[in-house]
Amino acid sequence: STGLDTTDIRLLRLGSGTLSFASVRNHSCATDCPSSEDPLSLPAATASLWECRKLVDGIELVCAQKPRTYEGQDGSGAISSFLDLESGEEQMSQSAVFPFFDRLLRQEVFPGKPKGVAEQLPIDLLALPEKVTTMTELFRTLRIAEEICLKLAFVSRERCEYAPYLMVCLQQHLFTTLLPLPRGPLSSKMEECPIWGGWDGAHPTVTRSMQLDMLQVVQRLVELFVVSSLEMKCKNHTARTFDAVKITVLSAASAVADRVARLWPMDERLSKPSDRPSELTTALHEGKFAIDPAAFLTQSETMEVCFQELAITRAATVSYFQEVLKHYKVNLARRRTVIFDYAAHKWAMWVSGERGTIALAERMAATKLLADGNPQNLVSGSNQMMMHIWPEFQAYRDIVFWWKYFLCTDIRVFPEARKFHPSEAIARWGIAQDERGRQYFKITALGKDNLVWINDKTPPQPPASGHRWPSPALPAMHTKGEVKTEDDLLYQRSLPNFPDEKTGRPMLRPSDSEGLLSYLTVPYLRQPLLLSFFTSQDRSNCLRQGTLQRVLQATMLEPGRLLFPEDMKKFPEYVPATAEEEHLIASPFSQLLTELSHGPSVILTAVGKLMALTLSLATSVTSETVPAILFSVRLAVRIESAACLLMEHAEGRNVRAWPRLTASPEALEELRRGRALLRSTFEGEVLPWFDRWLEELAESAQQEPNREDECNSLACRLHAHQVLVLRNVAESDLNADRVRRLLSSFTYLSSHHTFNQERLEVPETELFETLQLHRRSMVKWLVTQRRTNSLSGFNGVLRSCHQQLSALGDMSSGNETSGFEWVCVGDDSEYEGRFGVLSEAAPDAAAQGGAEGVRTVNASDGFWIELNVQLIQVTVRGRTLVPLEENIWNDEDFKHVFVSELGEKGASQKTTVQCSALLTSSNATVRELLSIPFRATYWSSKPANFLPFMDDWDRLYDVEDLEEDEFWIAELFEPIRRKFFIPPPPKKPPLFFMKDEAIDPNASVVCLMGVHQEAKARIWKEVHLFKDRRMVHVYGISAYGHQLYRQLEYTTNARLCLRELQPQVDDREEPWPVWGRYEAGSTSYELEAHNSTCTVSRTAVRGATGFGSEVEQKSDPLDDPEEWQEEDSGAERSGGAQNLIGDEEAFEEDGVERRRRQLRSTPAEVMTVYCRNDHELQP
Repeated sequence: STGLDTTDIRLLRLGSGTLSFASVRNHSCATDCPSSEDPLSLPAATASLWECRKLVDGIELVCAQKPRTYEGQDGSGAISSFLDLESGEEQMSQSAVFPFFDRLLRQEVFPGKPKGVAEQLPIDLLALPEKVTTMTELFRTLRIAEEICLKLAFVSRERCEYAPYLMVCLQQHLFTTLLPLPRGPLSSKMEECPIWGGWDGAHPTVTRSMQLDMLQVVQRLVELFVVSSLEMKCKNHTARTFDAVKITVLSAASAVADRVARLWPMDERLSKPSDRPSELTTALHEGKFAIDPAAFLTQSETMEVCFQELAITRAATVSYFQEVLKHYKVNLARRRTVIFDYAAHKWAMWVSGERGTIALAERMAATKLLADGNPQNLVSGSNQMMMHIWPEFQAYRDIVFWWKYFLCTDIRVFPEARKFHPSEAIARWGIAQDERGRQYFKITALGKDNLVWINDKTPPQPPASGHRWPSPALPAMHTKGEVKTEDDLLYQRSLPNFPDEKTGRPMLRPSDSEGLLSYLTVPYLRQPLLLSFFTSQDRSNCLRQGTLQRVLQATMLEPGRLLFPEDMKKFPEYVPATAEEEHLIASPFSQLLTELSHGPSVILTAVGKLMALTLSLATSVTSETVPAILFSVRLAVRIESAACLLMEHAEGRNVRAWPRLTASPEALEELRRGRALLRSTFEGEVLPWFDRWLEELAESAQQEPNREDECNSLACRLHAHQVLVLRNVAESDLNADRVRRLLSSFTYLSSHHTFNQERLEVPETELFETLQLHRRSMVKWLVTQRRTNSLSGFNGVLRSCHQQLSALGDMSSGNETSGFEWVCVGDDSEYEGRFGVLSEAAPDAAAQGGAEGVRTVNASDGFWIELNVQLIQVTVRGRTLVPLEENIWNDEDFKHVFVSELGEKGASQKTTVQCSALLTSSNATVRELLSIPFRATYWSSKPANFLPFMDDWDRLYDVEDLEEDEFWIAELFEPIRRKFFIPPPPKKPPLFFMKDEAIDPNASVVCLMGVHQEAKARIWKEVHLFKDRRMVHVYGISAYGHQLYRQLEYTTNARLCLRELQPQVDDREEPWPVWGRYEAGSTSYELEAHNSTCTVSRTAVRGATGFGSEVEQKSDPLDDPEEWQEEDSGAERSGGAQNLIGDEEAFEEDGVERRRRQLRSTPAEVMTVYCRNDHELQP
């Protein structure tokens, strides 16, 4: 070699040090060995030590004699050379002008610990039974539900994107449909429940250990429900409907927990002493403690119940708690035995307001002689023995607390929607005092130190109405004054005209507005009145206005006041009812179920007419009448759902409601006719219009690419409504077309819609509630098609889902999916509901003629695309499809690559960017794009001290310590240091270090390492000083992709730097200094953290000519760099040899056509590059 660089010298010295250490160790061992035993070892070791010393000295001498490559002094006057990898000849380089250029800061990058599991976890949601008939089955069902919810809570979002929705809807189904709710003392005597047994007698199967297990399982289910529901954003129209789900599910869980806690275990003569009643059970019965559901009863009056299962659950839970209160004759005025009475003192959790809860804890503690001078410590768990002895009390307390917490009407106490870890829902109780010395229970959970309070000093401040959301069906919500009766309207100076949101044009005339508001003053009659009001040719289109939609929806879906069983045979004597009789103007479940059970034809006919009138205005998907059409469809689906539920109860197919939900034979026949009319409208008019509109959107997206985002948003809305339309289809009525529509819509939404952004009119929880309702039926239908070898129906449905993966503007290419064969993944004993694309298949007709039919393959085999029907999860090559995250899309480097590949269309589109989730770890997020062969890796930020270590830079730079031949270093660097690196007091200036070895007097370049006071022993800045050029470069150490790079921040000569730094051209207050005539850039003494970064790399698929082609099994098609060239974007590959460029040649390898260029046949011309004294070399 003609010269050595710093890396070469460091490697040589490292080897010399290793050799020296080995020689010294051998000599030490020989010295320790007695000469009498081995007389030859010591002389040999001594000779070896001296030979090693000579060798090391020789290496040091050679290193001193050899010139440094950056100094350009190899004897010829030419700058150092490098090896041309193509020709094998040495070439001249100008890199010596910029020494240290080869010192790149490279290091191993660790993406961090993966979040979630590495493989797809089979979460079997079909494990829940279809029916529960015994207490043993109920306990087993709770266990299964807990196992499923725990898997959904801990699985990564890349493996199961919709885990919170699936968990919420599973528990909604569990507590509102599957589990029989407990009955109170009075109802148990009227009709004993075979599961819960009688009120006073011992339960034949329940033991104390089973009682404790059930309470703890319900507690964990409630905590998982809390973190899942709080992850969802609910601030607009979805808030009211989802609030109904949350408070109703938690009320049912609380009723189950209360009944379990009050169960007497089996007969003591048949059980062990340890299985005798818990002190909690004994204290609840003997102390006559009960829970007051008044707050739930008040709030549930105005909640919008989209599906009436919630109304039935509400009636059952309120009836249970009210019967317990009456059974124990609890005095609600004094409230001494009311437990968990947070709502009575405005959710402030005052200790003085929890007299009943404290009395319950004291009664339990007295049985074990456990005393505490502050009995509130028994409730909070500050006295640890209380929860240690009776863990069932802690579970019971926390279950009811979460229910009461969600009933708080001050929404400021709730945390912002985000992803919560399940452990954050574990409530930690304590005792605290406010500024006035009042004690209250302080709960720490969900990332808040004081969960129930607005902040540390402000307790909740609920509105006086007792409602979190005032009802839009109240006339006073739309007038300036108080309006309770029709006479109050006459004194209003002006009435609302409900202007259109876009144009501002009034939607109703003053007379129509007066009529609408007058109907709202009679709550018990307003449903048929409002439907008749809007079912006119001139008013149906008014329902495109948002306020009118909310008025009609609240009128139809709010359950209203609840009529208790003991009042069902009473009637008001006066019209209007007096104050003493107002409680009789109510319904046993909801107003809608009451109307349908007595006069269904009025409601069903009016809803059908309303839907027909709005559909008569249908034209284009972009028409202003579309919102009115979609609203009428949503309203009709929810009323059809109520009719179906009523028919199931009346016919005895569902007997969950208590008191019984019945209908006369005449009303039942009207229900069947009305439901058939609605279903015919859905199937004959609504769904065909949806098909036309989706085709229109696909054509529009192809013709106008800049509108693709808008078209995709409209398509997502239509697919969501299509799912809703098919919600009430019975399992026996499912056919290929309906299953195809359901799965296609879910697949499209999963691939093109960003959930939890509140962009749909349909609440997203309703979509997954529909999936929960039809999951078993769809899987059963597909499995039946497999067993009967019905290949056309099986493949037709799944190919339709496959087509939905394409972008809206590429729907025309969807016919290509007909060439792929879908198979079942695994057999029935493993996991039902997984289907995958195996390979290209023969036409259906030919395949059906074969004996094989629908094939079943092992779950371990690789698939290009797999659809999990249970989870509605689409995976591409084993990875989940997710929308591209905002932080990646907003990165400038990513945008540059994306736009360069897709043109201006890529610059304007974001929602259509779909990707495969390869990895999400603590440090990196890796996404592979589907539209172009690129992989984006988003690296997390790094702290400011993420810098390289100093190594052997240990000589402190000090002007006074410099040698005479080193004074030029201070002459160049001191002006820079004083300008940039002297901070104002009290901050300490950074330190700069040099090599400990003396600087060669002939050296022309010196490097200094800057160390910040807050990141000691780490290189923060690099300063390069050029003696001959009288030039200074200041480099900052920055991280990109968790790799450290030098970035030129400042130079005293912008003409000789590798970065495009421009000198200042603004007016100056003083002339340039001599050393800064051409200075550019700036640096600082501040230590800053490293920002998040995004790296983009190219991916390849072996043997593929486009996305979706078949790949070889048992190979990783994502990481094959030799398949791609810099100028090869994928489109040229399909052209074959016709697209060869210049001196390229085509050849075939592994079944793939490739190209390569010939190596250079003649050596390149060697050019000597040197610098004259009076010229400056330009880089």
